[in-house]
Amino acid sequence: MRKRIRAGRPAACLARWCVAGVMAAGALQAETPSLAAERQRNFEELHREAVRRKEQELGPAHPATASALRDLGLLLLAHDRPPEAVPYLREALARRRTGTTADPLELARDAFGLAQALDRSGERSESETACGAALRYLAAAERPDPELLAEARILHALLALGRDDPAEAARRYREAVEARPDPTTMLEYAGILEGLGERRRALATLARALELRTQPGARPHPQTGEILHRMALIEAAEGDFDEARELLERAEAAFEVSSGPDTVAAAATADTFGNVLRAVGELNAAERKLEQTLNLRRAILGPRHADVAATLNNLAGVHHLAERLDAAEPLYREALGILEERFGEADIRVAETAFNLGYLLIARGERAEAAGLLRRALVLLEAAGAATDPMAADARAALSSLADP
Repeated sequence: MRKRIRAGRPAACLARWCVAGVMAAGALQAETPSLAAERQRNFEELHREAVRRKEQELGPAHPATASALRDLGLLLLAHDRPPEAVPYLREALARRRTGTTADPLELARDAFGLAQALDRSGERSESETACGAALRYLAAAERPDPELLAEARILHALLALGRDDPAEAARRYREAVEARPDPTTMLEYAGILEGLGERRRALATLARALELRTQPGARPHPQTGEILHRMALIEAAEGDFDEARELLERAEAAFEVSSGPDTVAAAATADTFGNVLRAVGELNAAERKLEQTLNLRRAILGPRHADVAATLNNLAGVHHLAERLDAAEPLYREALGILEERFGEADIRVAETAFNLGYLLIARGERAEAAGLLRRALVLLEAAGAATDPMAADARAALSSLADP
């Protein structure tokens, strides 16, 4: 899930409702830190003075005073100071609500700004309430702002996801997609649908996102490769490896013409491609693809990254399947060491790698170490709530066979 609202894109969402001074803050990136800080203080003081002047000249209940308060709150939010922004945005909404002729669209802007600031301050429950209010105000507006409506629906969906209600998040994402068909939003929506087990709906959503990214006249976009990769993952999970392979070939071609093949997303696609080749029995091709992926991931991410461990595990699996145990064992051990280092010993990824290495050691006749690894994998799987997983059943069966004289 991207974090375009929660983790630092307020300027993109808020610039349309901020005064010109806020929009000019983007120029600060080219200045020295001290000068940038001074300009920020100047902007803030100008906004505070505007609030004082509006209160004196027009009164505290005037709509222009509420707007000045909102502008100050949005400026603080754009400066990544959400807790300081909250009281100004809350006061703006409260004052506008007291007006006899409050504009629903302005109320929606107040409420959405407050929802963003609350969300980024960790006040998720109150943020969801404010976001819901923004959506109600937009529904009452004679001419609702479509951009604001889409952003409010996305935040509303993210907040449902944050409180672990994926079904409600999916419903809200569907509304967001209907309000503004956007490939990034569709990617997020598809991910939630996959988590709910609705793979065909996820695939249809991704297909629509792909249409938008590849419509006539569109420039090559890195997200095209990502969408194709996600579609391939679903097809592979459904057992259609031929379709998955075709999608992965298209994904690699898309990365080639957009961001290039030497990126994190392209490497993830190559890793999946290697697994698909392994699944259809093309072990030599799978080995070549995964070796290339391993070198790429090490170069991009460093030698001790979790994604490097994933590719080590996958490449070891190819050697294991081809009965090249001497080649597979050190790869499994390296992957296990990286995962233990990154996540500690109680992680399901550690369990999976320990299980793979344990099975290999059974074939090598190293029964004692194999039993220890399989017991460890089983304990971790049970702790993760995966006691009924096929891997757990296989681990029990292997341990039972090892216990026989």
